[in-house]
Amino acid sequence: MISTICPDFLVRQPGAIVFPENRIYVEEWETSGGSAKQQASGHWILYNRHGLRFLYADPEGTILHECAWISTPFGPRLRAVRMQLDWGQWVGIKPEGLVNRTMFNLSKRPGWQCMTRDDLRLMAARALNTSLETVRFFYPDEDLVIHPSGEAVIHQRKDAFYILSEGQFDGAKFMSCMSRMNWHAIDYLPVVELFLSLLPGTGSATFELIRGLYDDQNPVNPHPLRYRGIPPYPSLGAYSLFSQFFVPSLESGENPLPVFLDPARSHEVLWTPTTHPPVRYFKREAQLCVAVRGGAIQKVTDANDPTGQPYYGSGETGVGASERTVIVQGASMILEDGVTRKHIPLDPLWRVMHASTDTGKKASLIHQRSWRDLFPFGPPQVMPHEAYSAVLLYPQDDALADERESQPFVFDYFDDLLDEGEAWIRPAQAAQRVLIDHCDGALGACVRLDAPRNWTIIYNAPAFAQKAAQQLWMRLVRQHHMDWASGIRFLPDAHDSEVFAERSFDLIYAWTPFALYHEHLEWERFLSVRLRALGTHGFLFLAGPRRFMDAFRRYSVEIKFAQLVRDLPTFRIHQSILPQARLHPDLTAYIIGL
Repeated sequence: MISTICPDFLVRQPGAIVFPENRIYVEEWETSGGSAKQQASGHWILYNRHGLRFLYADPEGTILHECAWISTPFGPRLRAVRMQLDWGQWVGIKPEGLVNRTMFNLSKRPGWQCMTRDDLRLMAARALNTSLETVRFFYPDEDLVIHPSGEAVIHQRKDAFYILSEGQFDGAKFMSCMSRMNWHAIDYLPVVELFLSLLPGTGSATFELIRGLYDDQNPVNPHPLRYRGIPPYPSLGAYSLFSQFFVPSLESGENPLPVFLDPARSHEVLWTPTTHPPVRYFKREAQLCVAVRGGAIQKVTDANDPTGQPYYGSGETGVGASERTVIVQGASMILEDGVTRKHIPLDPLWRVMHASTDTGKKASLIHQRSWRDLFPFGPPQVMPHEAYSAVLLYPQDDALADERESQPFVFDYFDDLLDEGEAWIRPAQAAQRVLIDHCDGALGACVRLDAPRNWTIIYNAPAFAQKAAQQLWMRLVRQHHMDWASGIRFLPDAHDSEVFAERSFDLIYAWTPFALYHEHLEWERFLSVRLRALGTHGFLFLAGPRRFMDAFRRYSVEIKFAQLVRDLPTFRIHQSILPQARLHPDLTAYIIGL
């Protein structure tokens, strides 16, 4: 069934067009020189007078993305794009929205006057352990300048992602970035950096755009693409996302997955367009988004769902996939979350042709245990938008990172130390009773599922605690250790006094609020409560101010590790992406032993 709406209706919908470059198509579509194409899926693509896509909509007119193109002496360039996520939030991309400038002095190098841009590229290739060709690809001549004084300037340009307010860039908040794309001529596949900052659905919406532009630019004989990165960050998540829109292969005939996961070889995998990429349909009155691939429902997202999780079709994977399923039976789809089941009629516009084949197995999931059981006082009350928005967001400038965003740099580093397993930290590895105290932004790094333990997690950010519980639950499912779940309890911070009264923890992870840094009596009390809660030979993994050093000496404890967090390698890696990034200048990581 093909929808009967027309292009004129699409552009005149309230909020459909926000970019000034596209206003002409609202005011005078018939004479604007624009054109439209309806795909076999029923989706609409609108092109501007230059034949460039500026609008993409589902069959009922819900806008999926809008592009703003500008003319330059070098041809058309994408100025900005905005994309609607499955749960209704808008995000945007500004090409070259993040530009980092690095300067250094070459004048002390012998023969620097003869140095060329390729000499700079060769230096960069050696430093990054990558090829000269890769550096050439990402750093064209205009990004490399050698001044007569010997000063060299390198511009690193990245495309920036933003969270939009009501679909507009006014007041947009920086979210993430990726290497610069040639949007007018798609020639490689990227991986988004700061991927833990991405709102859910951003990756698939971005690849929906990439695949759409790629198809526009390659109507016949499409050329294969390769993944490129500097440095490369291949991952299972990236492979899975790429594979929804492109088919991986190798000229050698090898299995492409292990080759892709090898940073030194990931560029060897060829990606050609798949015949049936996923397409999204919005059901506005129910606030649902249904992703269909090859006639089968891949995913359903309910914008009103306080869990912030989608439902997955047969064979799909994701957070919560074991209990949140969509089953197709007859003319209905059934959304099941292990507790409830909702029947929703299938819309003929979705072109769902395949019923679920394992409905009996999935029906048995009702009333099974779930991540909710990790909350002995019941799961937190979270608004849907808060649940979907529970990500860490960092400034793109030199503003200080907020508290929750600062936590991973501390606790990821502690996790690395535990992985290294040096003799002095091995007793902490063996801890059986562990307390995690207000580390809501880094719970994934704190909870190590390498052995059964008793975990007590005190939280004050309900949406982040809920998300962490969901992720922990899936880790237990995948590791086949559901019996360990009985040892995990999430408690709201109203219960912290009774928890600290237990006084027998082998290991405590603790975050000192910034507000206490200059309140001497308050942080003294904070510190003494946590030290008293440790059992004999216990460890305290702590983030706090530098002035804790004197207090530790008074308590006669052993300072096994102390370092400013801004000097830790975890933060240095972050600065390689956002060079201006800054943390609270007093924030210090401590490991204390009794």
